[in-house]
Amino acid sequence: MTKRSIGIGVIGTGFGSYVLVPAFKALPSVTVLGVASRDSAHAAKAASDLGIRFYPSSHELLQDPMISAVAIALPPAEHPAVVFEAVRAGKHVFCEKPMALRIADTRLMMEAAKKANIVHMVDFEFREFPEVCAFRSIVQSGALGTIQSILAEWSVGTWADASRPWSWKCDLKQGGGVLTALGMHMLDLLEFTIGPLRSVRAKLSTSIAHRSLPNGTTRPVTAEDTAEIDLQFLSGISGNLRLSNVQTSGAGQWLTVIGTEKSVRVGSGNAEHYGQRFDLDEGVDGVWQPIPLKTETIDTEDGRIRAVRILASRFADAIRTGNRDVRPSFLDGVRGQIILDAVRESHRLGTSVEIFEPLA
Repeated sequence: MTKRSIGIGVIGTGFGSYVLVPAFKALPSVTVLGVASRDSAHAAKAASDLGIRFYPSSHELLQDPMISAVAIALPPAEHPAVVFEAVRAGKHVFCEKPMALRIADTRLMMEAAKKANIVHMVDFEFREFPEVCAFRSIVQSGALGTIQSILAEWSVGTWADASRPWSWKCDLKQGGGVLTALGMHMLDLLEFTIGPLRSVRAKLSTSIAHRSLPNGTTRPVTAEDTAEIDLQFLSGISGNLRLSNVQTSGAGQWLTVIGTEKSVRVGSGNAEHYGQRFDLDEGVDGVWQPIPLKTETIDTEDGRIRAVRILASRFADAIRTGNRDVRPSFLDGVRGQIILDAVRESHRLGTSVEIFEPLA
């Protein structure tokens, strides 16, 4: 590690190991010093496999003076406590979404980060795919004419196998469910590319009610695996978002905007490796044609690494320059939680729920 290098610690050895570590390692200005996890055995193995230091706990990692920033990828329910400790230790924070399970916690996290004057970011990495950026430019250029409707879908078979064992991702209280896994990304993309939402009306369901435990018993699945959400934007545009992680023949991830002059869509039918390659298509008179883009060749099965690398570079630059207005920040995380809570409240009430707070 050089004097100019930023020392990073990664807390969480799932997504943290296979996306965050390689994304940060790819930056010449950053040194990934080590990993910690709530499961020390997993952390020890991950550290060995990645060739970095093992920390027995997140507390010990956060106490290391060589580490000036942390990337956190734990179950959402565990994020607040670790973020608060990181902020108290003066560490800059790169946090997975969602930041927490409650709006109140996300606001407190944002206030603490601002008070400590640290750099804070949330990993909404799908904003950084070049096809999404081009899609956004086309939508906002007016080239589609009057926008008539929005269609969004993310349907995969990740949890379609009923024999897949129970994990925290099946537990609503820990932040499991298709809304936090996939929906939050799509809701963020909808606001990022189309504009602020005004209201949502949602219906959530769970197709597989129980999953097995190692001891041969079963445990209830309390988190939703399917969601249907009607969307109303402040602009007056309406749309629909469908989510499922139990659809055997899932369509993949798609966002389509229908206009009076033409239409545009971005997404991927690859339901196994998110973002390995996105397609960007233009539709005229019902005929879809690809829009060619010059993009970086992806040399990994998981294209999210490239997108996270862009955010990680922005994070590192902000630390070096003292910039505290870098986005997506905890402010965007708060906004995401506001929308997510509105979706759950809509399902509970069986009615449309207004989103009164302004866009982040």
